[in-house]
Amino acid sequence: MVNLTLSGVGARYGKRVVLSDVTSDLLVNGELTAVIGPNAAGKSTLFKRVADLIGGAGIVEVSGAEAASGRICYMPQDTGVNAVLTVYESVLLAAKQGGDWRVSDQQLADIDDTLDALRITELAFRHLSELSGGQ
Repeated sequence: MVNLTLSGVGARYGKRVVLSDVTSDLLVNGELTAVIGPNAAGKSTLFKRVADLIGGAGIVEVSGAEAASGRICYMPQDTGVNAVLTVYESVLLAAKQGGDWRVSDQQLADIDDTLDALRITELAFRHLSELSGGQ
């Protein structure tokens, strides 16, 4: 089981502070946690910070399962690429980040289970472009 705790997490782009003092209770594996806010509120920056793609103040603590070494992935909403991906393909790409590209039956079953647990199975084969813009 992998857990996550944020303590005073912050991030900035140049001199502009985007996040400051983001602190959480223990975020427990298997529980659903939503990060909501308006555009440009820092949600994507928070995920980049948690994935250690950008630095900043505070502590991002991952515990359990060998501290999930290399297992935190970030899939940007806008990749700047004109790829046409479904929700399922996007989740698969995020799961394969940093590893080899072979896909096992177990990995596909895990993705099916994840989509089911999130109650978004019906979105699996919809294209991401169909879902953006508040649709």
